[in-house]
Amino acid sequence: MFYFLIFLFGASIGSFLNVVIDRLPTGKKLTGRSHCDFCGYQLKWFDLIPIFSFLWLKGACRRCHKKLSWQYPLVEILTGLIFALISWRVFNHLSIDSLSIFGELSLVYLFLITSLLIIISVIDWKTFLIPDNLIYFGIITTLIWQAFQVHFWNYLISAILVSAFFWALVIFSNEKWMGAGDAKLVFWLGLILGYPQILVALFISFFVGALVGLVMISFYKKGLKTQIPFGPFLCFSTLLVLIYQNLIMSLISTFF
Repeated sequence: MFYFLIFLFGASIGSFLNVVIDRLPTGKKLTGRSHCDFCGYQLKWFDLIPIFSFLWLKGACRRCHKKLSWQYPLVEILTGLIFALISWRVFNHLSIDSLSIFGELSLVYLFLITSLLIIISVIDWKTFLIPDNLIYFGIITTLIWQAFQVHFWNYLISAILVSAFFWALVIFSNEKWMGAGDAKLVFWLGLILGYPQILVALFISFFVGALVGLVMISFYKKGLKTQIPFGPFLCFSTLLVLIYQNLIMSLISTFF
């Protein structure tokens, strides 16, 4: 029951994340009332119940009946699931160095960086842009958190090295292989994970990104030059390693 409540809390946060995802790239204020983008209908409280309202309205506006994006329930469900997973792992004594000092306070930190990673992923997927202000906020937050950890220099040096590698790809390819936003993002992810976890996350992101690219080429008739945003793969591989790093590192040590 507790984790179901955490899921509902995460879904509610996901509803707000959708607002940020929709408004931040266009420069709109985050404080205005939610409304239909087609007819301007201001949504009532019962139109804003996470997941349920979308299903009840059959994915359409109550007034103009225009179809709404599946982004809304998917982000809400995803946020709820990740929040529940993170809570389960933390309360089951997840052995992450950066969580060892503050205990349950780590949930606040993890929920915050999870929210930022989800926002960045969806915005990058939709626009091929990663807002700098989100990355800088994430970097500052993580630097403050990691400054109180035992292996702070591990995180900082890992961030610098992986970011330098990505900046080399950006410069030598003139941003054809990798964007500057990805290089900035990787610095933050290096701060979150440290060594060797960041290398595992990068391997997963490159591997999954390549698979998705092959699927798009094979089934959707996309050309080899079709661009695919890399930010979502970086973000979700980071979350995967952050939550399941003990299992992943154990599997790696078994085979290697």
